[in-house]
Amino acid sequence: MEKQTANSLLDQHKDNLAYFFDHLDFDHAKEIFIELIKVGGRLIFTGVGKSGFVAEKVSKSLISIGVDSSYLCPLNALHGDIGNIHSSDVLICLSKSGETPELLTLATHLKKRGVRIFSWISQIDASLKKLSDHCVILPMKRELCPFNIVPTTSSSIQMLFGDLLIATFMEESNLKIDIFARNHPSGAIGKLTHTAVEDLMLTGTSLPICLLDAKLSDTMKVFSEKKCGCLLIVDENMELKGVFSDGDLRRGIANKGDSLMKKTMKDLMQPLFTTVSKQTLCYEALQYMENDPKKKVYFLPVTEENRLVGMIRMHDLIAHEIKK
Repeated sequence: MEKQTANSLLDQHKDNLAYFFDHLDFDHAKEIFIELIKVGGRLIFTGVGKSGFVAEKVSKSLISIGVDSSYLCPLNALHGDIGNIHSSDVLICLSKSGETPELLTLATHLKKRGVRIFSWISQIDASLKKLSDHCVILPMKRELCPFNIVPTTSSSIQMLFGDLLIATFMEESNLKIDIFARNHPSGAIGKLTHTAVEDLMLTGTSLPICLLDAKLSDTMKVFSEKKCGCLLIVDENMELKGVFSDGDLRRGIANKGDSLMKKTMKDLMQPLFTTVSKQTLCYEALQYMENDPKKKVYFLPVTEENRLVGMIRMHDLIAHEIKK
């Protein structure tokens, strides 16, 4: 057998995956999956070998977004664990061939109990399809393995299909990040989903505050000492009225020269600006800042009922490893 180069293997894998996407009836699969979730009952994933690893991963991803799901080892199931499965549950079987003996035996027993069977297979005429209430064919050209035997492409498309279904469910159900946050409090994801603006924002004397009638020349000390790259313009009641950035300063000097210093902040400020609340997640604040790639925002005022209570800077987010 002629040895393939790394580039040729990459091209072959791309071709295999393209075949999968080009021939997958995803709309049909999506409708089945969403309907099964809506009906209720646990989604119990199972598979043997590499399909089992994928089944467990998909199940755990669903658990993290609040779906009642679990993984069932087929061997353990046939030795007592099926006692925990109820007629309201759905058994989701992952198998390339659809001929895995353990899965066929498991599906046969559970079907007698009224459990619905949903199979993901790649062989159209598989025995598992005949036992299933719902079946999706995951089209596969061939394994990346040179002998077309070792699970490579088949595992990849199972994982891709599972991720597509999960992302679709999140979109369809309008899943909020706080639901995900409750189930994932630790690690890098936990930091993203639990760190709020109030945890990192500047407050009190750290804020670069000035009043509406202050002249720009009178604010330069605040501008310099606070090192925030902006000024926050408020009235006597601390109600935020506008912002003035170092970019506004540079553009103003270029256009108006020294005369700019005599103008009041009421005349110079930007009255239209984005604010966030203390409860806003830092992850969301970063999204607001980077919403327009052509015009990045490097700070956001934090307000409560229009009153200024703080400011969050992109610098602080980056320093705490808050990333999109």
